[in-house]
Amino acid sequence: MNETPEKLHSQPAPWVHSIHTPEPGGLFLMKHVIIAAVVASSFLVGCKKDAPAAEAPKAAAEAPKAVEAPKPAAAAPSWVVLEKLNAKIEMPAGSKAEDSSADATNYSVAPEDYSYTVMVNTVTDAYPSTYEGAVEEVKKMTNGFKAFSKNEKTADGWVFEFEGESMMDKSPLYGAVVRKKVGATVIECSRNESSKAARDAVMKACLSLAAK
Repeated sequence: MNETPEKLHSQPAPWVHSIHTPEPGGLFLMKHVIIAAVVASSFLVGCKKDAPAAEAPKAAAEAPKAVEAPKPAAAAPSWVVLEKLNAKIEMPAGSKAEDSSADATNYSVAPEDYSYTVMVNTVTDAYPSTYEGAVEEVKKMTNGFKAFSKNEKTADGWVFEFEGESMMDKSPLYGAVVRKKVGATVIECSRNESSKAARDAVMKACLSLAAK
């Protein structure tokens, strides 16, 4: 059917119609394009999240550890002279003896760090004169006496090691007593210490007592 030129001129061009008044089918297609774009974007974001993280730069090699300086050797033993007793006792180098005499000649001897002290006393009538009496004296005079770890009678006296406890805080105390004759003098060397190591040092020193 032929249309007049006026009628043709009054109808808009097809491309104008498709832009300004999209058909329902065109709108549906546009929605799908937008949804597809959103899905694709989400997929790309997800891929980024799932991608393995870049390796952290390796830590620099550890600096070599400083070598500790060797500990100083224990002081070599040396003799400390107990002049008024005409005796000497072996102690770490640098140890000093202090005259603590009262009714008889007595000394206290200690190393420079005072990690222990050795009491060297002249035996008087106030001391037990027999081995059996000395055993009982240790039990009676040691607070919280527990037991002897050494109890020996010797040719000129005795040697005791024993354990008790402090009167102040009930912590362990380790005692040593050595009775021996040095020259013409009967000496008792003793001390209670808070550690076995200190008590052993006292015992070693006491056993070393000799005439000067």
